[in-house]
Amino acid sequence: MTQKKFENIIFKSFLHLDPIYLSELDNAVNYYFLTKSELIVEISYQFNYFKSKGVTSLIPRPIRCQYCFPDAKAYEFINPKNNLIIERYVINKENNGSYTFHLCGNSLPEVGTEIPPF
Repeated sequence: MTQKKFENIIFKSFLHLDPIYLSELDNAVNYYFLTKSELIVEISYQFNYFKSKGVTSLIPRPIRCQYCFPDAKAYEFINPKNNLIIERYVINKENNGSYTFHLCGNSLPEVGTEIPPF
């Protein structure tokens, strides 16, 4: 699976807040220490939480990580209803064939402030 296909699968899932699209991911690889099944379960919990808060869709916007994964592709996911950043992820295909799909552990800033570390 290419980087572009990997991103498109993730983006489609976040756009619709539906983990069913993640079934298109490869079965034989890990996604930052998670199997495909574990990843789907984890994302399902997150999507259910977002939906319980009234979020219906998340739009990706590319960003640059300057700390943990400076050479990887990173994205913030924005609620299109209010343009607030909801989550940030590193979404990257590694040279060894594995994939990084990792939630950024840095705190999101207050609205209207600079967004470190991205």
